[in-house]
Amino acid sequence: MIIQASGQLRHHFWGTYAASIGIKFHNADLAGRALPQFPGWKQSTVDPRCLTFHGQDPALADTLQLLGKLGADLRKVSSLARSIDFGEPFTVAVDLTQPDTTVQIGLFQ
Repeated sequence: MIIQASGQLRHHFWGTYAASIGIKFHNADLAGRALPQFPGWKQSTVDPRCLTFHGQDPALADTLQLLGKLGADLRKVSSLARSIDFGEPFTVAVDLTQPDTTVQIGLFQ
């Protein structure tokens, strides 16, 4: 099953550049199921439908590469066209048909 999720990046220009990115899914279950595909991300405690990332290079570069592989228009993700604080909204397509390896790993513990 491939699901669509929407996201937006926030630029942090104070000191060393960093960025925060949030991706919102239709519900918390889908966000939780997608989380293993987003290394270094967390499921939000404020809105569990969202996965969040905060960081700088090299982790940020890796995250942008991942978003590109998931179909995000990278020109929009880090764009300054609409705001100095936020990139343009973008979408990703996440494939949830992969097996849940956390269940399989639990068999060997």
